[in-house]
Amino acid sequence: MIEEHIGKKGDIEITGTITGDFDTTSVADELRKLKDLLDEGALTKEEFEAQKKIVLRSRG
Repeated sequence: MIEEHIGKKGDIEITGTITGDFDTTSVADELRKLKDLLDEGALTKEEFEAQKKIVLRSRG
């Protein structure tokens, strides 16, 4: 129904600004998850270190 209305009215432009960080996972949370995976044997030490660098780089 909405799609039909938009189609008949033509193009609609929506502008605005989205502020805030929608990723509610903190660096500490991410690192904790990685450490848990390491402890469980799901990650090797090398994989853990590589992922840790990625997390720290992306949030820094």
